[in-house]
Amino acid sequence: MAIAVSLSGCLITQPVRFDQPSNSPPSISDAQGAPLSLTRIIQLPRDFTTTGDAGSGRQVSLAVEVFDPDVDQTLNFQVLVDRTPCSTCVEQHGVLSPSTRATGRDRRSTTLAIDQALLLPPNCHSIQLLVSGGFQAGSQMPLEDRDLASATWWVASTDMSTVDMRLCP
Repeated sequence: MAIAVSLSGCLITQPVRFDQPSNSPPSISDAQGAPLSLTRIIQLPRDFTTTGDAGSGRQVSLAVEVFDPDVDQTLNFQVLVDRTPCSTCVEQHGVLSPSTRATGRDRRSTTLAIDQALLLPPNCHSIQLLVSGGFQAGSQMPLEDRDLASATWWVASTDMSTVDMRLCP
């Protein structure tokens, strides 16, 4: 009988539940890996507003790198120019797929291409990049709280006059 008692075990009849790991928010840096700040200003050349026609293909290119420790998660991104969604600025249909690289899988690169016509008339303009695991339909709100990275560039486009950066949209 002593052997029977010592050999008895415990039988678990209910499934064991583990907490889902939390979703880590992405972050955005420039192509060299430096974090982007909200005070970054792009000064366009003085001839920017006088050369080329709207839609002529002259663009401001912004190379960015998105860091996300959730390496298997597909990320979505949106670009806003002067707080208005810019569908022509979004490559890859606004999707950053998981990287297939063996190393550095937590980093994904993309380049934003902003047409010169969107930065006219000469003035202060804003370009904003939003990255999340998903957005609520028709909005810039993430599906999950705190699952959002944002970077803003302030653009001074000038026709030889002074640009008052306090008037940025």
